[in-house]
Amino acid sequence: MRVIKAETAGFCMGVSRAVRILDEALAARRREEENTGKKPGVRLYTFGPIIHNPQFVREYEERGAICLNDYTKAALGDTVVIRAHGLPKNLEQDLRRQAVNIIDATCPKVKAAQLAVQRAQCEEGGRLLLFGEAEHPEVKGLLSYAADDALVFGTLEELRKLPLHKQGKYFLAAQTTQDKSIFTDAVKYVMSFISDAVKVLQTICDATKERQEEVLRMASQ
Repeated sequence: MRVIKAETAGFCMGVSRAVRILDEALAARRREEENTGKKPGVRLYTFGPIIHNPQFVREYEERGAICLNDYTKAALGDTVVIRAHGLPKNLEQDLRRQAVNIIDATCPKVKAAQLAVQRAQCEEGGRLLLFGEAEHPEVKGLLSYAADDALVFGTLEELRKLPLHKQGKYFLAAQTTQDKSIFTDAVKYVMSFISDAVKVLQTICDATKERQEEVLRMASQ
């Protein structure tokens, strides 16, 4: 049997960065333990799974990185690593009020998408149409930077069913890991339907596109 390995196989930049940050935090705890001869009195958390990989998360929990889903469980002095997907704006603010040590490992591409949504909402207004998985943590984070009337769609069919108004004002963005070709079709549909100009935010990460294209090339072999 011949095995073909994708050149783009492995973690993308954002995930690699988050893992490196978590490794550094664990190493710092290990040095503290070696220097003092006792375990640190505070805990190291990741807010939600650091990445979507159960085996990886389990390995890091064994090394001392506890997966936290309720910010109120973090106590004064604890360290909380924000995962690569980022956090909703209000949750991050609540976490900071807990007086914990925060290490932000949000993917720079996700953070840029959050700020782009916030800037478009503040400067131009309108209703966000977001292409993504409604229950995905990154999508929940992106929505927190928009107005409460934002709409999410995962397919063109779902988009066509949304209650859009021809005279309405809208802007579009996408979860960073979505398919760029589907997003392009979604943009075309909205622009053909809405009377006013529609602002489009280019928030899809190139790493996603590169992996999708390579999978298609490999499948043809």
